[in-house]
This record gives sequence, C-alpha cells and structure tokens, in this order.
Amino acid sequence: MTSRKNILVHDYAGHPFQVQLSRHLAHRGIADVTHAYCASTHTPQADLVRSDRDAACFNITPISLGAQIKKYSFVSRFMAERKYGKLLAEVCRKTHPDVVLSANTPTLAQYELARWCKKNGARLVTWVQDMYGIAAHRILRKKVPIIGEMIGKYFIRLDESIYRQSAAIVPITEDFSPLICKSGVAANRVVPIHNWAPIENFPLVDRDNDWARKNLPSEGTRFIYSGTLSIRHNPKLLLLLAQKLAERGDCHLLVVSEGEAVEWLKSQAAERNLESFTSLKFQPLEVLPQVMGAADVLISILEEDAGVFCVPSKVLTYLCAGRAVLSAMPPENLASRLIREHQFGLNVSPSDADSFVANGLRLAEDPELRTTFGKNARAYAEANFSIHQIADKFIKLFDL
Repeated sequence: MTSRKNILVHDYAGHPFQVQLSRHLAHRGIADVTHAYCASTHTPQADLVRSDRDAACFNITPISLGAQIKKYSFVSRFMAERKYGKLLAEVCRKTHPDVVLSANTPTLAQYELARWCKKNGARLVTWVQDMYGIAAHRILRKKVPIIGEMIGKYFIRLDESIYRQSAAIVPITEDFSPLICKSGVAANRVVPIHNWAPIENFPLVDRDNDWARKNLPSEGTRFIYSGTLSIRHNPKLLLLLAQKLAERGDCHLLVVSEGEAVEWLKSQAAERNLESFTSLKFQPLEVLPQVMGAADVLISILEEDAGVFCVPSKVLTYLCAGRAVLSAMPPENLASRLIREHQFGLNVSPSDADSFVANGLRLAEDPELRTTFGKNARAYAEANFSIHQIADKFIKLFDL
C-alpha cells in the first residue's frame, strides 16, 4: 500500500485565490495539503487561518522573518529574501512534500526552494506571477546603472536556472511563455493558467450597504481604488482624477491602501482642500465585497514599464464585483487586453494622464455605460472563475 501524498502550496504574497486552490485540493482528497505564505510582508492577504469548514488534511503554515521586509531597501530586502528561502526549505524538510507549487516567490527564495526540491526528489511546479529577474533588471539598472545592470542579469540567470529545475512552469499569461522557453525549457513543460478571483467569496452586493453607509457619501458617483499602491504605480494619476472630480462637485474618490504613496496622496489632497478625496487602510477580507460593491467605478493602475511582465490581480477581483473598471495600464498587458476585448471598462496607457482623467469623467457622466461594463465584468468572472475546473489543470501538472 502506497503512502498518502503531500502537496505544499507556497504563495509568498498570501493572496486569496491561491489559498482557495489549496483548500479545494484538500477537499478533493487527492493529498495532504499544506499552504505556506510569508507572514512578513505588508499587503492585503487572504483568510489564512484554519476553520471548521476546512478538510482535515489541510494545514496553514506562516513563515515569519520576525520583522517586516523592507521592500524599498534593496540590500536589506535581498538579504531577507535569501533568509526566507532557507526558512521555506525548512518547511519542506518538515512536511516532506511530493509536489511543491510555488507562486509570487522572489528569485532568491525560489532558488533555495528549487535546490531543495532537486536534492530531495520533490516535483517543483513554478507558478510564474511576475518575471522577477526581468523586473529587477529593469529597476536596478535605473537606480544604479552599472552595478544594477550586473545584478539584474544575475537575477535573470537565477530565474532561468529555476525554470530548468522545475518539472513544470505555470505562467499566468501566454506572454511569458516565449521568455521562459528561451531559458532552455521544453515548450510542453510550460502550461499557462490565467489567474482568477474566488468568486464565491465575492457575491454581488448592493451599492447601498452597511460599509458604504459608514464610509462614503450617499450621493454622487463613487470611484474606489483598493489594493497595493506604490510610488511606482504613479499615484499622481489619482490626484489628477481627484482634482477633476472635485471640480464636478458630485463625485468621490476613495483609496483603500497603505504606504508611502497613500501618505503622499493624502498630503497633496489636503493642500488642495479636496474634500471629495478620502483614504482608508486595508480593509478586512470579509468586508471587501461591500467595499467593491459600494463603488460605481473601480480603478487599477500599473506602471508604464511593466509591459506584459505583471498582471494585477486586483482587476480580477474587481470583475467579481460587477462594477465598471477605469484603468491606466500598458495596452499589451493581459489585464488591459481583457478589459478591451470583453468590455469591462476603459483603459489608457499610464503615460496618458489626460485620457485617464477624461475616461473617469466619461464614466461619471454615463451610468448606463457603467452598468453595461459591470454586467460584462461579472459575466466573465462567472464563466471563467470555476475553482473545480481551474484545479483540474493544476492536478494534471502534479502527476500524482
């Protein structure tokens, strides 16, 4: 009689749809499932505590460095990520996984994980949410041109090594596949699976809900940005939009986020006396449906040089809310292509601030257009976010 198999699903970010997959795999009973995540990052995270509804074979393991990772201090961050990789390998040593599915994991940590899997015969499935090496190269060569160029290329080489050591690679967009294959990986080992949002956790809710009554004006068009916001996301776009909405006098912009960019926005809005702008800290997961449902328009911003290399998951969560999307993202990005092709909202290049603001005003003025976009968004989510069908794709890659 063969022993029961073990699966370790590791999601560095602790996002909702990855832990949804882990819970679903455990309920299907194909293996014991451990879900591990980084407990030292400051981002919105999922429900990462076991409940009575969870299968007996499901466990959650937080991995903590004892202090929050300093995201914008590169030396400190890289040291922390290498240390995190060793802690992740220690979790593997304790859980003895036959399969490891790892997502959102910084290169240095993922490299340590790949080494452990190779040494111990575990099947590594690398879930590529971002092209970390390429992103590091792009950022570092601007910050410190000569040394940054060398360090960036080093990260690219590490990523390529990780791909070659993986039994399968799951990019979240077909746009990543050619770059992965260039590292020497056979095309049949690269299986794109688009991201999704846990739609059962995001039912359609009334615009006039308890959360909205506590946090937003009852009248006027509501614009909401929810999720991670950094200086690299160009918060100036939100400030420009807030100014134009204030001139109309019948709109409100709420930013639900934390960090340096939000503090900058708050100070700029206060200087300009923009009473139509407010901000809140990250909201608990259980009220997010009400947060999104309170909006007439949901906003997403992605930096210009992200190109195809990052697909913001917040857009997929927005779709579940059934609200129009206003976005500024590179036109070649998968999320902006979905918005354009399926008519969820209006997107422009992040460098086109005037058109971004104009699109915001257009949505403020046209409730019928907002309704059409919202219905299209929810219909797409209902048609494409079935966890059972998505899990089937991953199970094939596990080869248990």
